[in-house]
Amino acid sequence: MSNMATERKELETITPPANAAVHVDMSNDRYHAMGNWSHSQLKHLPHGPELFEWNYILKREKRSVTRGMECGSALHAWLLEGIEPTTVPADFLTKAGSVKPGGWAAIAAEFPGVPVLKADEAAGLLYARDNCYADPEIRAYLETAGQVEHSLFSVDPETSLPTRIRLDKLCQFTDGMVCLDLKYSADITDRWVDKQVSNMAYYSQAGMYWEHVERAYETPRAWAFLFVKNGPPYTARLFKMLDHDVELGTRHTHVSLRDLRARLDTDDWRGEGFGGVGTIEVKSWVWDVNPEPLEAHQEFTEFSQTINQSEGEL
Repeated sequence: MSNMATERKELETITPPANAAVHVDMSNDRYHAMGNWSHSQLKHLPHGPELFEWNYILKREKRSVTRGMECGSALHAWLLEGIEPTTVPADFLTKAGSVKPGGWAAIAAEFPGVPVLKADEAAGLLYARDNCYADPEIRAYLETAGQVEHSLFSVDPETSLPTRIRLDKLCQFTDGMVCLDLKYSADITDRWVDKQVSNMAYYSQAGMYWEHVERAYETPRAWAFLFVKNGPPYTARLFKMLDHDVELGTRHTHVSLRDLRARLDTDDWRGEGFGGVGTIEVKSWVWDVNPEPLEAHQEFTEFSQTINQSEGEL
C-alpha cells in the first residue's frame, strides 16, 4: 500500500476546497494522466474491486486503441470543435489503397495524438455529421455557445478523495446550462440506449458530472446524450436523462467513492466471492425439456453403430 500511495503522490492532482470544483484548461493527455479519480475508474466499484486493482492500482491494464475509438475521437473533434478528420496521406498507401505494412506505426509517429482515418472511415463520419446537422434539435446543441472538452476538478467532502470529469460540452442556453455527452455507438434505438445507460453506467457518469458542474457553476437545467450510430446509415438521436435517474447516478457515485476510500485505507481488493463457495443451480426450464430428442439420438447412435459393424464384416 505504501508503494501505491507514494506512486499516486507523484501524479499531478488538483484539490480545491470541499464542495467546490474548479476548471483547468488542459490537453486530453494531461487530463488522463491526473491523479484525481475519474468515473471510468469509479464505475468498477464496489462490484469489481479485483479489476479496479489490476487496472488502476497495479496499473497492469494494457489499453489498445481500436479503429472504432479513433473514429469516435475524430467525430468528437469534428462535431464539438470543428476540427475536420485527418486522413491517411497517399505516401502511406499502396496502389490498391490499403495502408502499407508498418504504415500505422509511421502514421502515429508523424501525427502524435491525432486520430488518422482511412478514406472510408472519414466518409462515414461525413454522413454522421450531416445527419446531426440535419436534425434541428441536435444542431441547436452543437451550435449554441458553451465550453467543449471541459475539465473540472473537485474533492469529495465525505471521503476527501480528489475527483475529475471531462465534459464533452457544457451548453450555455439562454434558460440555463445543459450537459451534453456524445456517444459513438453501435445503435441508437430506444432499447439499445436504455441498455447501454445501465450496463455501461452512463447514468452514474451523468450523476458525477452533474455534481461537478453544480459545484463549479450552478445546477444544470438538463443532461443530454447524443448517440450517433457508428455504421450505416450513421444516424443520430438526442436523449435527455430524467432528473431522478441523474440523482440516482450521483448516489451510486458516492457508494463507489466510499468503497474506494475503505479499500485504499485497508489495501483489501478482494471481491464478495472471495473465500466462499458458490452454488450452481440448473434453471427450471432445463427440467421441462422434452426428453424425446435425447432418446431419439441414442436410438440413432445405436443404429449407426450396428450399420458400421455390419459394413466392417463385409
